[in-house]
Amino acid sequence: MNLKSNMYVIYHDKVKTGFSSEHGIPSGPLFIYILGAWYQGKNLVNGKVREKYLNCFGVQLKEDSELYGPFNSEEELKKFMYLVGEELDAPAIKFLSLSELSRLIGKSVSVDELKNSLNESAEEMKNVDKVESDSLIHRIFSKTR
Repeated sequence: MNLKSNMYVIYHDKVKTGFSSEHGIPSGPLFIYILGAWYQGKNLVNGKVREKYLNCFGVQLKEDSELYGPFNSEEELKKFMYLVGEELDAPAIKFLSLSELSRLIGKSVSVDELKNSLNESAEEMKNVDKVESDSLIHRIFSKTR
């Protein structure tokens, strides 16, 4: 199984645990951060991701203990990485949380099993433009032009 054909994104949420002393309300995730993003065997964080973050948000991508971001939600992170994937023409973007990655590593007995688990467990977002352009109908009509 080749991991180079899709883009992989590992993310983590910074959590402030406990209760708010003022209101007695439990707090949850504050921000979502990228731990790493890879496509075709290359780490994208210090190149394409950093450049796209500046273009989209108008500020530099911040690094906090090797976590890159911040993003307000998983949804915002996924939309952002979809834009990066579109620019790179990646067929799909696969998302895994750090806790899920740790769980998969812990239960895998071989590298091949880990690769299969990564592909099966990751949440996948297909690049619609790439899927459409690879379709049989698109190939037939593009050859007749």
